[in-house]
Amino acid sequence: MSRSLILLITMSMLPLILSPDSASAVATRTAVDDSLAVSGELSGELELPHGVATAYMIGSTLLQQGDTAGALPYLAHAHRLSPTEDEFAVAYRDALMSLGYLREALKISRPLVDRNPDLYDEWMQHLSLLVALERYDEALSTMDSCRAQYPDSLHLGLMRAEILLRAQDWDASLEAYREMLPILPEEREHIYLAMAEMSIHIQRHDQATLIWSESLSALPESRPLRLGAIQHLASRGEDVQAMSVAVVGDSLVTDESEDIDSSWVRTAAGLISGEGRDAVAIKLLAPRFSQSTLDMETSLLYGRLVAGLERWKEAISIATTTSERWPA
Repeated sequence: MSRSLILLITMSMLPLILSPDSASAVATRTAVDDSLAVSGELSGELELPHGVATAYMIGSTLLQQGDTAGALPYLAHAHRLSPTEDEFAVAYRDALMSLGYLREALKISRPLVDRNPDLYDEWMQHLSLLVALERYDEALSTMDSCRAQYPDSLHLGLMRAEILLRAQDWDASLEAYREMLPILPEEREHIYLAMAEMSIHIQRHDQATLIWSESLSALPESRPLRLGAIQHLASRGEDVQAMSVAVVGDSLVTDESEDIDSSWVRTAAGLISGEGRDAVAIKLLAPRFSQSTLDMETSLLYGRLVAGLERWKEAISIATTTSERWPA
């Protein structure tokens, strides 16, 4: 069989698990607790061809047609007849993974790694299976072996932090994330988000606040980081700090445009109001409205919040001023 055909077949499988979120994608599949489920499925009345090449060709064709379940018995047959043929093993393993037979896939994956210690992709697939099956200690041990083969793989460090996070080893995970900050600058947003969210999850809110502050100093234009910081501060009742973070965000946008943009202030006011503190949101918006530093949408929000407290005279005045500022 031609190498190009085999490549086409294997590329039609699930993508290799290389990103930080990839293990969760595998983990969402339902693993079969009883490993006999696969052998039971393969022991039905289907008559399989005796030739290994024929079985693999039929299985590969069915895979290309999207019939993974139909392909599985043929791929299993080919692998059983030639257990050391990597092309057969990869196809069979990937089919098992896509159908949720993760424990069976792991049995195929380990020998693949042993036979091909120089193939990075095989290590990644094997690690993803261990994580999906929540075998974290084994995953970390396997990662040490992988890093011995690939000492320059920076993403392995990030993956280690995330495995520790899944294993709920919080301090070790936080330390591992922080170690990767200077090494993977292109992943800093993702790393900071993970660090802050983990700190919130384990109720270390002061630590989270410091991480948000540090992250925005490093990446001031990151919208996810700024939104996370404002949400966290508002949820904690630290409204002045939340609004300060918002004001800085708007200043970065306004500096690049002649038009006023107070979308971050509007977001902060909305979050504070959502926590039931309309009066606080109004108090924080009032001086900015007087100084004409709110855009039209935020001015309208300000007026609605005042009206919501039935402060009608003040609300009418705000509405009148707003319509004068934007007569169109």
